[in-house]
Amino acid sequence: MRQFPKLAEPQRISLVFIVVGLLAGCSIHHKPHALMVQMCLKNDQGVSDFLNLMQTVAVSEHMNFVDYSAETQEKLKTINAKYAKLATPSSVINVDIVSGDRLVVTADNLDLPIYQVSVDFTGDLPPADTQRFIDVLVPRIREQWEVEVVPAGSSPAPIKTCPGPV
Repeated sequence: MRQFPKLAEPQRISLVFIVVGLLAGCSIHHKPHALMVQMCLKNDQGVSDFLNLMQTVAVSEHMNFVDYSAETQEKLKTINAKYAKLATPSSVINVDIVSGDRLVVTADNLDLPIYQVSVDFTGDLPPADTQRFIDVLVPRIREQWEVEVVPAGSSPAPIKTCPGPV
């Protein structure tokens, strides 16, 4: 029978802390699904209206609107040639609303038709603040578009009636 070398007491304690830390670290970053919705913006004007709405709500809530769309489109062109064919400015939507250093909401159309967008409220805010922001933003979105709730644990799926290539 093979014997393993016996660790000195400080080494054993350090090893225990490392294992506990790794196990705890694996579960700390799991955040429950708050809400994800999706909608069809229908055309370039709808995309522009959506981005303006997101920016307006961010400003009214004293938050920052961050638009990564152009940067993301350039990166996707490098990764996959199918995105190089998409020439309109609304081809890729990838925006966030942040409060200080906390992510509040993200919206994108990655792997969706170009005029469809998903809005994910699984950010870094406490649950009560997340719900308050949902109560502010979702009714504003519903004023202009038909909103579908994405079931918890699911990814947004293309809306069959939404135009544009995926």
